[in-house]
Amino acid sequence: MSARFKALRDVDRRICLEGVLELTSPCHLGGTDADATSEKPLVRDASGQPYLPGTTLTGLLRSAGSHMASAQADEALFGARWAQGEGDQAHLIVEDARIHATGTIPTELRDGVKIDPSTGTAEDGKKYDVELLPAGTRFLLRFELVVPEKSPHPMLSLFCELLLALEQGKIPLGARSRRGFGQAKVVLNEAGYRWNVVEYTTAAREGMLAWLARGLSDQESAGLSAGATDSCTSYPSAVQLAAAWKCTPASDIDRGNDNCFEVTLSLVSTGSLLVRSGGFAPGSPDAVHLARLHARNKRSLTPVLPGTSLAGVLRHRCLRIANTLAGLKCEQEADRKGTRGTGKNVSKTKAETFVERMFGSQENASRVRVFESELEDAKPLRHTRVRIDPWTGGALDGFLFTEEPVYKSRVEVRVNLDLPKGDKGKVAPGSNAERALLLLALRDLATGDLAVGGESGVGRGRFEVAPNSYIQTRFPETRLHVEKNGTIRVSPSAAFDADFEALHNELSGQ
Repeated sequence: MSARFKALRDVDRRICLEGVLELTSPCHLGGTDADATSEKPLVRDASGQPYLPGTTLTGLLRSAGSHMASAQADEALFGARWAQGEGDQAHLIVEDARIHATGTIPTELRDGVKIDPSTGTAEDGKKYDVELLPAGTRFLLRFELVVPEKSPHPMLSLFCELLLALEQGKIPLGARSRRGFGQAKVVLNEAGYRWNVVEYTTAAREGMLAWLARGLSDQESAGLSAGATDSCTSYPSAVQLAAAWKCTPASDIDRGNDNCFEVTLSLVSTGSLLVRSGGFAPGSPDAVHLARLHARNKRSLTPVLPGTSLAGVLRHRCLRIANTLAGLKCEQEADRKGTRGTGKNVSKTKAETFVERMFGSQENASRVRVFESELEDAKPLRHTRVRIDPWTGGALDGFLFTEEPVYKSRVEVRVNLDLPKGDKGKVAPGSNAERALLLLALRDLATGDLAVGGESGVGRGRFEVAPNSYIQTRFPETRLHVEKNGTIRVSPSAAFDADFEALHNELSGQ
């Protein structure tokens, strides 16, 4: 090997690594297809099968890695950024991840609609549908890491941390991941391992020839472990892989928890729940509750509480509370609405700006993450209804329809709020007010004052806290108990006093 080649590309060995990534919630990896039946189809390869593009996965890994390690380790693993001009080539090669299955891949088609925040009804012409990969879909991940002779340990440590983040489900995929889509994690194979690794010492002639010949095997598509090689080593976790490489990543990728406010609450529906989805099977009602394909049995459906619906009602309630605290007057609101849609510049109120900081806008991503949850013990019940003429009191012709809501369902709601960082990586001062506003909206959800889904005017979509349960938070470690009269008892009692005081000061200016 010439000195000139070594000076340009000082490679000691190449590490080929493979694992299986499984979706735990539906995922949308957007593509374009003129013949697609959906307005937002999935990306597909030349054979028509959906896949996870390597560019998408690389971007997600780089975004996560930028918060874990130094800029030097990040650039060594992923290469120089566009704004830097000249720089080193990336040492990590990420291949397109094909779906680890045979035959036709089932997909879901889910409806969406934009809701007018002032009226709470659907906006005209804003209905759309999106194609999703179902939960349980598995991708075959394949990486190749080019390891230099000098200073490989920071780069290897970062790579192991990213692998561990994939194991723990910390890196969601695709669009609308802040609304419950794209949750995924690396799973164990039949032998009890997550990662299959083959190392080639390319500094030697034999290692270089073995690496060049690895793509000639007919069994390559079946995985590294299926190839006839004695050098394949399997690891149950990235922690053991890091120990073999003699690098020291964090044992738990949880560094952002100091800047993440997480709330978990177990709820029980007090009546019926109907997040509308059209019935497509013969004999199905006109409207059924939304369900997704079961993660294991793709022939059965599981009813869910979608993160998109829950995030929408939480945002609307947060805005309503913020407007109340800010003292927004009715005539000011009416004047502002009169200029909406006329092309004039509409100034945002203090409350709207505050809520957009949390739930996002066209310029900024949402810092509130609402997870999609399965409904347990949901009992569907079909109703036949008719619309009544308010003038005559008789049934209107052609307005007979059927619905199938679900009753007495249990659900565990998870909501995260990423808190902005201030000086020296600490939580920014305004975060206290954001925590308080989110808790007020969740309090209304837990006491049945905030409804989810359609037909809330006739009593649907109301919840209460499950027996022997409470609202659990992780920042700080605090419990909120809901009393029978609807009041909230905080334990410890003074846990959120500073937060609610900050919320009043932020919006009322006092």
